[in-house]
Amino acid sequence: MRRVHPGSSRKLNNKNGNSTTHAVLQSGDLLSTLVEQSLGRPTNERISFFLMPISDKTDTTLKNSKKLWKRLGIVVGVLAMAYAGAYGFFAYEMRQTPDEFARVMAHTGPVPFIVFPFESMWLRARAGAMKTGDTAPDFELPLLDHSGSVRLSSFRGDKPVVLIFGSYT
Repeated sequence: MRRVHPGSSRKLNNKNGNSTTHAVLQSGDLLSTLVEQSLGRPTNERISFFLMPISDKTDTTLKNSKKLWKRLGIVVGVLAMAYAGAYGFFAYEMRQTPDEFARVMAHTGPVPFIVFPFESMWLRARAGAMKTGDTAPDFELPLLDHSGSVRLSSFRGDKPVVLIFGSYT
């Protein structure tokens, strides 16, 4: 490096192509006085330092910052789309027959139960469309002695029927 004399400066280019200024100050210079004030002590020796224009560094930092936020936005967007797609897949599968849903869940492991609000999804999928006061859907069941079958609609308008669903285990 060439020697720079006190009170002089020269323009340099660093590796990034940004220009910097190498300056050597003598005691009594304005910039030297500012450096002495920031150090809190007088300096009698020569001070050598590099000055880098703020705009070059700021522009580079802003560009890098914008790129980082753009990449982060893309990653978050892709993850959100993957989550929404998986949520829709499981919500659809919950509306299938229990056997089909069991086949799907046998291959997934415990992750969906942790990642998705499974209980509320299940309750919504299995809620059905019936409301209080609606007519019960018609169905046919075999008699206990297997001598025939009985259909719910055969009792409609004839006598009241109470349907009790439960597990007796």
